Amino acid sequence: MVAGSAASAREILVKVIPRNAQGTVSGKLTVARVDDSSVRRDVPLYSGEATIDIPSDSEWTIKLDANGWWAEPQIISAAGAMAKVVLPAFQTGVVRSRFTVAANSSMPKIARLVVETPPDPKTPPEIPRHTTFECPVDDTGAWSCRIPATALDVAVVVDGFIPVYRWDLKADPARDTILSEISLRRGASLVAWLDRESAKSLTGLAKARLLRGVSSDPSITGERLAAPVAEATFGKRGGVQLAGIPPGVYLLEVTAEGFAPSRTYPVEILDQREAVLRHPIQLEPPLTLRLTIDPPADPNGAPWSIELRRNGDFGRRTDATPITVRRLENEPGVFEVRDQSPGRFTIEVADARQQFRVNRRIEITSAIDAQQTISIPLVRVHGSVTFGDEPIAARLFFGRRDGADRMIVDANREGSFAALLPRTGTWPVDIAFTGDEVTTNMEVVIADDDREIAIDIPDIEVTGTVFDASGERAAHADVDLMTKGDLIGPVGTRTNSDGTFRFRGVPAGNATLSARDRWTGEESQFVSVPVAEGVANHVELHIESQRKLAGVVTSLGAPVAGASVSAFPILEGGSTQVRATSDMIGKFELRIPVSTRRVLVNIRAPGRVLQSYEVAADDKPVVFDLAAQGGTVRVLYPTDSWPVILRRDGVLIPSIDLEQWAYEQGRPNSEAGSLVVPNLAPGMYEACLLASSKCVQRVVTANSVVEIDLR
Repeated sequence: MVAGSAASAREILVKVIPRNAQGTVSGKLTVARVDDSSVRRDVPLYSGEATIDIPSDSEWTIKLDANGWWAEPQIISAAGAMAKVVLPAFQTGVVRSRFTVAANSSMPKIARLVVETPPDPKTPPEIPRHTTFECPVDDTGAWSCRIPATALDVAVVVDGFIPVYRWDLKADPARDTILSEISLRRGASLVAWLDRESAKSLTGLAKARLLRGVSSDPSITGERLAAPVAEATFGKRGGVQLAGIPPGVYLLEVTAEGFAPSRTYPVEILDQREAVLRHPIQLEPPLTLRLTIDPPADPNGAPWSIELRRNGDFGRRTDATPITVRRLENEPGVFEVRDQSPGRFTIEVADARQQFRVNRRIEITSAIDAQQTISIPLVRVHGSVTFGDEPIAARLFFGRRDGADRMIVDANREGSFAALLPRTGTWPVDIAFTGDEVTTNMEVVIADDDREIAIDIPDIEVTGTVFDASGERAAHADVDLMTKGDLIGPVGTRTNSDGTFRFRGVPAGNATLSARDRWTGEESQFVSVPVAEGVANHVELHIESQRKLAGVVTSLGAPVAGASVSAFPILEGGSTQVRATSDMIGKFELRIPVSTRRVLVNIRAPGRVLQSYEVAADDKPVVFDLAAQGGTVRVLYPTDSWPVILRRDGVLIPSIDLEQWAYEQGRPNSEAGSLVVPNLAPGMYEACLLASSKCVQRVVTANSVVEIDLR
């Protein structure tokens, strides 16, 4: 009898059953009351069995105390219906090793071996996850402990150090199992598991790579940031640890032969902590993309050519190397792409002459949407080109010379042309005069009910001279001219050997010009001039020397690597955007004109937020501490009123940064009249229509969703 009287007692039979060895377990059971552990007794085992009498309405813990054996403690209840309890027991073996620590660290006194299994297993493991065995450590770092002699994945855990994993460890009950020396180090780590079916299906090694959440950047810093932060191979039962990771937000990529790459994002790593993925990673078979181009042939009846590139996980840039695409000879217009994983892609479809080109973005999430039809409407248009009221031969680039959608059309000597375009509506057009280096651009509108276009190039010119930072005439400097802000984009030329330049065919209105030294990157301020027929304009552009604006990007006090930093020096007439990427310790440098006094800075940090600042341009490094979490803003506006002006706490967020961030967050501005931007830093947001004075303000907090209606 453990406690109480015989009348109130309940008899329970406990059988200890060996699981990994033959024979009978000898020893005793220690029985203790759950609500008062001081009430306890030892009950001997006879032939692996013991009978325990416990009072009614009580709960008791039973533990096995048998030399060379271990069993998971169990709780029994007198109130339940149980009269018999089975206690699975495992024969044990001794595991030994030795720790080493850095010179500035003291040797620990205790270590723990913690059993690890995949989270959310389909069937419970024999030895529960996180079962812990304590291991004393002596002054030399030697340690040992006794664990069940069955195959286990274990973490060697020492407080203040990164856990060290030993996959598929099996102690030998007959002799000590000696592990290699373990060097303890401080820092952060990540543990992930494959789901059971994926682990069983592997025919080779599965590999894990941890990548920074950064946009593609061709700079040296970008290349360093794109390199894996940590790499490791999964164990036999599907576990992996990546250690020595700086704090930050990352993407986990898992690859294995016969499976599509798996990507998990975001994965947040905190300093001096181990992160564990909540759910096992499920590997899927690779996808075969089937792309059908409609119509199946280009405007000249020849087969289309297509180029497919995977979009970066954190930016608009695409992979430099195109994906191999196979044209199906017996199915016109059909292309097949094998061994792909879900993701976002850019498809370029071009005719055989490379004069008709369209780009489309698609997102593939599963085998269901891996078959896609790319429809390319062919709209017939015709028209004429005149220069100063005289017909002129010219080459027209509908969509601009370097546009994603671009059609090259030649007008003959009479100025006449005919073309096929993929849509009606407004088109920016670059115009190159045949036999002349002069280029201009303008917008043309193609109506649904009127396919005739008259392109009238005004006989207006703008001339000027560029001076370098030393005051000398700048030969071969780049000069840009814009007549409608950034809606069409600039047209460019270069200065002659005497520093002069000339633009012809400039549309009437206001023209904004700037110059840039091709060798130093130094730029002039923007200069705006009125442009009209019969008005002579000669503009002087003075290139300025530059100086450094240094900064550090942090969040929650920790450096943020790989943040995209864009800045506009606040200068009269405007300025050119400059960009940088924060390095491994969050630092960046920008080059700005020496006359700059204040700078508009926008920072996009994957896994964090888009946050805007206006700062003084001085010699002191600026710390930009980003909010850890943001909210979502949905702006509704009249479809003919883009772009919308958005400010946070009175600081402008340029539309180019807004659109880029929305795209990087998986919310491209594809719906006319609506812009959805997730993960904007908390603050007071004001949205305004550029074409009117209408503005609406809303407060954004962390994890909030705010709608700003400008209609």
